[in-house]
Amino acid sequence: MSLTGGGHLDADLVIACDGVRSKARPLVTDVQPAYCGITFVHGDVTGPESFVARHTGEGILHALGDNRAILAQRAADRSIRVYFAVRTPEDPSRSQGAWFEDSAAIRRRLRTTFDGWNPDLLAVLDEIDTFAYWPLYGMPAHQRWAPHSALTLLGDAAHVMPPFGGEGVNMALLDSVELVRALFAPEHGTLDEAIAAFERSMLDRMTGVIEQANAGGELLLSAEGAQPLLDHFTGAV
Repeated sequence: MSLTGGGHLDADLVIACDGVRSKARPLVTDVQPAYCGITFVHGDVTGPESFVARHTGEGILHALGDNRAILAQRAADRSIRVYFAVRTPEDPSRSQGAWFEDSAAIRRRLRTTFDGWNPDLLAVLDEIDTFAYWPLYGMPAHQRWAPHSALTLLGDAAHVMPPFGGEGVNMALLDSVELVRALFAPEHGTLDEAIAAFERSMLDRMTGVIEQANAGGELLLSAEGAQPLLDHFTGAV
């Protein structure tokens, strides 16, 4: 394995957990993450209790509209992460991220994007000091990897998905546990047999998780606003 800046390192196993743009991923598949059609702009609220804080409570807030949403989630440190979500074409150059140091410009653009929404809800924009730009990417629910040796992928490097199922970190942790179990399982005679067994189980497990995450995005950002989500919960009763 070549190192940045030169040099070489020998290893029995390389575990790539370097995120959505993993440099190791091309070694196991030609399929790369694809844009999901949704972009988040998010920031944190840490000040006094406000309209959004009161309605977020100890959990989450969902305000849904025409292919747009404002989502909020209470964190353990009492701060609130607020997401402004919009269905929008991909920006392959990521050039939109270049103006994110101008918080005033972001507030103006978001107020235009969410024009007509409840002013009390949009007042949260003035409570956020710093914004971040997060276009959502994901992998296909069904993946096929080419044969490979002494290498495996974990977490987003293996199966990045939109965050609507809330399972990204959980699945990365489970990947780690299952890889260790496979490596120490006596039925696997070689390192590559253990890796192959782990990957078969992991990719099969992720099929349903990715499908649920994609379905969650369809419910929360719909041209019909909140109706699909209401129908979903009504049908589940």
